[in-house]
Amino acid sequence: MRLLVRLRLRAPLHIGSSTLGEEDTYDHAPSDTLFSALCHAYLGAFGVEALEELLGRFDSEDQRPPFLISSAFPYCGDTLFLPRPRLAPGEQTEETERGDRKLLKDTSWVSLEDLARLLRGEAPADIQANRDRLPRKELLPRVALDRESSNSAIYYVRRAAFPENGGLWTLLDVKDGTLEPALRQTFHLLGDTGLGGERTMGCGFFEPEFAEPPEALTRLLDGGSPYIALSRVSPTPDGAAEKVERYTLVESRGWMQSPTGLQRKRRSAWFFAEGSAFKEKVRGRLLDVTPQDGPGHPVYRYGFGMYLGAS
Repeated sequence: MRLLVRLRLRAPLHIGSSTLGEEDTYDHAPSDTLFSALCHAYLGAFGVEALEELLGRFDSEDQRPPFLISSAFPYCGDTLFLPRPRLAPGEQTEETERGDRKLLKDTSWVSLEDLARLLRGEAPADIQANRDRLPRKELLPRVALDRESSNSAIYYVRRAAFPENGGLWTLLDVKDGTLEPALRQTFHLLGDTGLGGERTMGCGFFEPEFAEPPEALTRLLDGGSPYIALSRVSPTPDGAAEKVERYTLVESRGWMQSPTGLQRKRRSAWFFAEGSAFKEKVRGRLLDVTPQDGPGHPVYRYGFGMYLGAS
């Protein structure tokens, strides 16, 4: 069962991007970040034993994951945006004018309609027009106070602001239908507690809406090779060398959040980024990134693959 979940943001979003600088932010929610946030909300809703049982089903090589989730990408109105695919030059359209090629190269996001055109070998139509419909980044000052001297220091934080009728969307592929009510409840709780950082400043709150994926997206999800990743993918050591075609690597690092209140930097991990192209689907895995002086429970990052087909 596939569900398209719109996160109707009631405030800007701050998800720290360590690869771009400590003050920066993503304009989307990577799948490993979104999954971790959902796990914390699931813990709050159903308790420790329920979360441990759920994570055990992801961590088992003998079972398929009970659900898969994509990263959360921008949308505006009825327009869904997806990551620009990392297709080989020969697979991209020859009809695209030089100016459009430059626009395509410089953008991170393409609309679902333009993505379908590109995969058919046609020129994109809406790249320039859609730029004003994407989130914009704001730079805001913050003041830090020294605990001993009370001296102040200014620092700056970026956050992503979305159009009035915009937000994020993610795709859920629920393999175990009995989990659907719990997942809906978890999204509602996460919307009330907030996604990402700067929540004490009002960032990250949303209202989830659930619907069936549009037909145009469903067709791509059922398409064939090459496969374009809609999530961050962490393959097993023997799982990707011969299956990946063109890709971008991204490092995930940062601070863990624990119900014990202990804060530690989790171990970093590398992923194939959204938009990477594969000859075959790579299953992926749940990564253990527990720090050596951890909180007494495992810390995971989500690295299972979700894909659409380019043919």
